[in-house]
Amino acid sequence: MMCQDGYFYDRQNESCLQHYYCDFESNQESACFLSESPSDDFDWTILSGSTGSVGTGPTSAYHGLHYKYIETSIIASGQRAILESSKTFQAKTYCLTMYYHMYGDTINTLTIRTQRGSNAAIDRWKLSGDQGNVWHYLSGVNLPLDSQTKIIIEATKGSSFTGDTAIDYVELWPFACP
Repeated sequence: MMCQDGYFYDRQNESCLQHYYCDFESNQESACFLSESPSDDFDWTILSGSTGSVGTGPTSAYHGLHYKYIETSIIASGQRAILESSKTFQAKTYCLTMYYHMYGDTINTLTIRTQRGSNAAIDRWKLSGDQGNVWHYLSGVNLPLDSQTKIIIEATKGSSFTGDTAIDYVELWPFACP
């Protein structure tokens, strides 16, 4: 059985299931399930190649040519860039995977949260500090979602310009992580 773009065939259920992803390869990002939050302090930036600062950030994307990152040269310490889901989800547990790059002496925090309606957001995964000049794979975070719950990916700026945090190829699978 063939499935349309954005879907994959689930052999166990013998049906096509929607698979969300963000590869940051197009400016419109119409396929991406994440968008810039209106409630953050600054926006993520799409980039190809190295960040503008020495001693921080990746030199290239993990997948394709582009990735999203926070440029920390001119932002105040503690400010946050937030991506949040722009889709409505069925009530079940989803698995989020992604690549992240956290290299620099003043890397602060990268956090994945869920928020149901106006309730307080719940941290589902959090990492702080320099993780080395390499892309890392986050193999799966279980996210209980429904039509009222959104996903939040937040990067917080550290104390100086050597805090560029990047993400690439974010995927949301319609089942719990193995």
